Amino acid sequence: MWPFERGFELFPEGRVENVTICFMETRVNGSVHPSGHDRRFGALLEIVRRLRKPFDLDDLLDEILDVCVDLLEVEASTLLLANSEETFLSFHSIRGGREQALSNYPPIPVGEGVAGWAALHRKVVHVPDVSLDKRFTGNIDEDMDFQTRSILAVPLEVDGRLLGVLEALNKKSGTIFGREDEDILLLLAEQASDAIEQVRQAQERFQEDRMAVIGRMASSIIHDIKNPMAAIQGYAHLIASQSPEHRRYADIIISEIDRLVGMTKELLDFSKGGTSLQLEEASWGEFVADVAQVLSRDLENQGIELRTEIEDSGRVCFDPSRMRRVLYNLAGNARDAMSEGGLLVLSTDSCEGSVGLEVRDTGVGMDAKALERVFTPFYSSKGDGGTGLGTSIVKSVIEAHCGEVSVESTPGEGSVFRIEIPRKQP
Repeated sequence: MWPFERGFELFPEGRVENVTICFMETRVNGSVHPSGHDRRFGALLEIVRRLRKPFDLDDLLDEILDVCVDLLEVEASTLLLANSEETFLSFHSIRGGREQALSNYPPIPVGEGVAGWAALHRKVVHVPDVSLDKRFTGNIDEDMDFQTRSILAVPLEVDGRLLGVLEALNKKSGTIFGREDEDILLLLAEQASDAIEQVRQAQERFQEDRMAVIGRMASSIIHDIKNPMAAIQGYAHLIASQSPEHRRYADIIISEIDRLVGMTKELLDFSKGGTSLQLEEASWGEFVADVAQVLSRDLENQGIELRTEIEDSGRVCFDPSRMRRVLYNLAGNARDAMSEGGLLVLSTDSCEGSVGLEVRDTGVGMDAKALERVFTPFYSSKGDGGTGLGTSIVKSVIEAHCGEVSVESTPGEGSVFRIEIPRKQP
């Protein structure tokens, strides 16, 4: 997430009074509940107070849970975010129990568990006694060192899109959740949804601005290096023709220049939001083997063993230049994840209508949060050492081939990226 210097006001000047009046007129099932107004009004003011300041999304969601725990007087609260496909929920913020244990918990399929049911059906779920509800599983309790007795769960959504689920667990008083608690949690969920959406929209605008800058820079670089690169290539060809014993080195120079120019053009295309392909028919296995031979030189110098498991996959229609960049990017990520050496395996497979490639490493792996954002533009776990565009470009190239890319990872064990593309392009 990117922090924003100026922040975003959920209730800009001049709107607080209107929101408050609307809130005071809130009706539940057609009737007003005066007894709950004070607490719900306090909840609204608390949200306004906390959110009318600069924030990033991570801090904002943590503060939402603090408000939830305080106002509902519960032992724990969790906030799960949905992925863009709305198929999984991942723990983002936790209050109560072993919070760190859940931060790396695997994503939960939408439809599973109480939170998954609330997400799938877009309905509030009140479970007074979890021991009597088949939707509840005790796996999370074991990891969290917590005993759940009752749950109140509310889906987070904006314009019909699922953003996540907000949960409150166990009233401290030992009583069950009431209608007033549900009203408060709905209020918190609504404001959290609006805040998440505003931040995400701002991130999209920020990303578009960054892409525009990268596009201008890439265009300028291509213009500036075109003549020098052409001169270097010309002399390399001359060396190759006049000195056969140096031909191998000249070919490496030419290949690396093409690689450099290709990287810059790739950034330019990506910044424009499209990936054009120059399709050729070639042997999939031979292509991967040739790229592996080039990669092995760099990897060996860093104590990384490269193995290939290549099968005869036949001929495939694809863009060799673009796909070479895919392998370079994935191998580069694997190299960075194995700073103390390790094993990188490139393996191919095929079926009747498609071919596949797996890139497996024995690096540090990724936790659930990193895994969720691995294909997000500008996201990088390398600090200042990465642009955050490598895997985004991989995804863009594979999708341009009408294919799919996926990843599995285990912290401390390594990662596996899998690519699959059709044999023939439409």
